[in-house]
Amino acid sequence: MSRQAYPSDASDEEWDFVAPYLTLVKEDAPRRTHPLRELFNALRWFVRAGCSWRMLPNDLPLWTAVEQQARRWMRAGCLEAIAPACAWSSACSKNAPKNLPQLS
Repeated sequence: MSRQAYPSDASDEEWDFVAPYLTLVKEDAPRRTHPLRELFNALRWFVRAGCSWRMLPNDLPLWTAVEQQARRWMRAGCLEAIAPACAWSSACSKNAPKNLPQLS
């Protein structure tokens, strides 16, 4: 990553947890122009900021690439598959807001 990290970026532990759910094709697929982790981090920034796609910072992948990948993940059910698994994972629960009930 050649940019300064955002608070919304996935930690190494979080990325290790979600990467298997998000990998629809090999990381070195010929058409891939952005690392999958950077696309995921941009999606996390977008969700956290609650802004329009076009307002993604310039140091993240292009908004069109992030939106397109997010749509692929949603069509494939990737994000829905993460949620139940995340509820039982320490990678997710230790980073959850403190006012939410924790599953142990």
